[in-house]
Amino acid sequence: MKYLAYGSNMHPIRLKQRTPSAKFYRVISLKGYKLRFHKIGKDGSGKCNIFFTNDVNDIIYGVLYEIDNCDIRYLDKAEGLGQGYIKKFLYIQEIKEELFFYSAQDEFIDNSLKPYSWYKALVLEGAKYFRLPSNYIKEIKKVVAMEDADLARIKDAEAILKRL
Repeated sequence: MKYLAYGSNMHPIRLKQRTPSAKFYRVISLKGYKLRFHKIGKDGSGKCNIFFTNDVNDIIYGVLYEIDNCDIRYLDKAEGLGQGYIKKFLYIQEIKEELFFYSAQDEFIDNSLKPYSWYKALVLEGAKYFRLPSNYIKEIKKVVAMEDADLARIKDAEAILKRL
């Protein structure tokens, strides 16, 4: 299946840890969506969400990965399917295929949230790695982040970031 990663899962090493079969397919963009860091994470911070605006001037970039069907359950668990995220499907005419992505459930959206710095760094490094447009990367850089008190999470993220 084709999976659209638009947040921290764009980072290839992070995604490979979650779904070993993940293989890069291509970078795509979707009009009418914006990237938001407003999904309530299990840790209380803001996680990424692909937010539908229906405005053709809004655009989100992401990375399409091919994932073996047997590995999707691992990604569902890592993303908290049904506990903050729902799975959505889109048919993309450009590639003549269907893809899926995770979208925040309405009751798990809080626009006052901030991401942790390590999480924002994973999103940013994934965007840089796949050479997303510079103006899009600038928008991610502008997102105000906060520091995490959990040193283990920071250490885990830093280990991933060092491997690219």
